[in-house]
Amino acid sequence: MLITNEKRLGGPLAFFLFLFFSILWPSFAVAETADLLAELEKAFVAISEQASPAIVSISTEKTSRSDSYTKSPGEEILDRFFREFLYGEIPRRKYTQIWLGSGVLVEKNGYILTNEHIVAGAEKITVTLSDGREFTADIKGTDSRTDVAVIKIEAENLPCLALADSDGLKPGQMVLAMGNPFAFGGQSPKPIITSGIISGVHRSLPRTANRGRGYLNLIQTNAAINPGNSGGALLNIRGEIVGINVEIFSSDVPAQGIGFAIPVNDTKVILDKLLNGEELLGKRLGIEVQDVNRGLADYFKLRKPEGVLVSQVAKAGVGARAGLHPEDIIIKFNEQKVKNSLDFLKIVSRAKPDETVKLKIIRNSIPRTLKLKMGEPSSAEKKAPESIAPGPNNIKLPAESPVGLRFEQWRGIKITEISDEFAGNFDLDNQQGVIVTDVAPDSPAEAAGIKINDIITQVNTLAITTLDDYYRAINASSGNVLLKTNRGYLMVQE
Repeated sequence: MLITNEKRLGGPLAFFLFLFFSILWPSFAVAETADLLAELEKAFVAISEQASPAIVSISTEKTSRSDSYTKSPGEEILDRFFREFLYGEIPRRKYTQIWLGSGVLVEKNGYILTNEHIVAGAEKITVTLSDGREFTADIKGTDSRTDVAVIKIEAENLPCLALADSDGLKPGQMVLAMGNPFAFGGQSPKPIITSGIISGVHRSLPRTANRGRGYLNLIQTNAAINPGNSGGALLNIRGEIVGINVEIFSSDVPAQGIGFAIPVNDTKVILDKLLNGEELLGKRLGIEVQDVNRGLADYFKLRKPEGVLVSQVAKAGVGARAGLHPEDIIIKFNEQKVKNSLDFLKIVSRAKPDETVKLKIIRNSIPRTLKLKMGEPSSAEKKAPESIAPGPNNIKLPAESPVGLRFEQWRGIKITEISDEFAGNFDLDNQQGVIVTDVAPDSPAEAAGIKINDIITQVNTLAITTLDDYYRAINASSGNVLLKTNRGYLMVQE
């Protein structure tokens, strides 16, 4: 009977509990949601307060002479008078253009990341900090292809932001965009913050009539990035820089939910060169070098991964004059052992401007010694083309050679040719090779460090200028394969 009574009570009790939680559960859910939103709000405020002091406003002055300004009716008559009666054009007016943008402090001693298009051709660069202080800045380095520039102000103990690893970004991750849009920096030095998510990665924007350059490998976000926000920071939820704001979708309709940023890993290349002294290396030797890892050491038959691998040699440089080639491995500089690229840069920086030095290198497994005179290129060399001298192993197969299988992907790499249209859209004029369109996860290519939009110009010793060259080369290759890209040499395991 007791069981019977419990059964009788169970129905009403269950119904009562169901009714109770049905009424109160929405309140619990709303309260929990409000708590979560409050925590998110606190996080946004904390990031804003942390990052704001490192966001700067940039103003540049550029002098131009042009008759493209809007003319009054009187000026039109004067212009026609010059053409018809004085057989010439009206003297072009000289005027000053003011460009406004943003930047982000990345070093306490005043190094600032921004966009190249903001500072290109500038005669004066003024940086305004969030506390209102103004400084004149100098350009330390630029890369027009990626639209990245590094400028510097003379100040110490400045607030700066850490650089994140942008290679791991995925659609859906939350981001914050900071900068000084619409020239607000001239009214208030405090930056503006907007929020959104990563909408996509590895996006490309071709050159158009309204956009004078093309962009590769951009981050797409729906965080509002307006005019003047270019050069500002795209931050993750930890307040680290994942990108440098660069572009809105349309110059006519700002902030329509599609904004872009340069991945911060792409900016690290130029920043590291400047901070580690590689700018000096390029100016003094006309070469680029990279570390020798275990895979490269095995390929070049070295006992251990030491020295530096020459990845590029400018024709108008003292390195080329001394006889250096790509794929040379520098192991000693004036009898000083070279351990890695940073060690090499320090040794080179101590050399005197007109000093003649000895370079001990390994070329095709054979030790050699070269003599190199330090200094700037001669005037004749400066007038020479800036193209890169190919290495002795850069062999071109005959066009009639069999092409072989055309793999959809090889070791995780998908490629396509660099068409004339593509080259023109993305400032790759005269660029030879094939471009990587996709890299499979967990593939040998990903493990080697191959990235989307890398340009492959050599496979082992074979030069690559066309798709057929690429397929000939990979069909002729086995085992571990050396790829030369625009970022240096990479070893792809079998």
